[in-house]
Amino acid sequence: MEEIIKDNKIYRFTKELENTEDHNRQIIITSILDNLRNYHQRTNIERFHDILLKCDKVIAKKPFHRLSLFQKKSIIKEYLESYIKHNKLNSDKIDKLVDDVIDLIKNKKINSKNLIFNEENAQKLDNITKIKITSTKVEIVEKKKKTN
Repeated sequence: MEEIIKDNKIYRFTKELENTEDHNRQIIITSILDNLRNYHQRTNIERFHDILLKCDKVIAKKPFHRLSLFQKKSIIKEYLESYIKHNKLNSDKIDKLVDDVIDLIKNKKINSKNLIFNEENAQKLDNITKIKITSTKVEIVEKKKKTN
């Protein structure tokens, strides 16, 4: 429906431009036609994308321990995917690895001090210390005790 209205307006102003001899009016009509032809109504997908970007900004302001479980999992999953790709590991059990890391956090075997975030992008995880990641599991790396 909006497209029909827009086409009618373009037709109307085009006809007026053809029949107008006033130079100032021609300039105004030309700018109106340019605006009508370049008019772009935002789609629902574009509006949804904007909402997601706002959510990302909100997430970036929150400390990790205040994020929801879903948000924590998505940040950890993104890190693990890049880790596996970078280290050329073969893992089709990425969700299990994410759950293992979440369990370690819940059981307080690793805490926020062990999560190292990117300085430029506060919601991007760069490293998780105290763990060893293989293609099938995530393990805690214990510090070696010094012997006297």
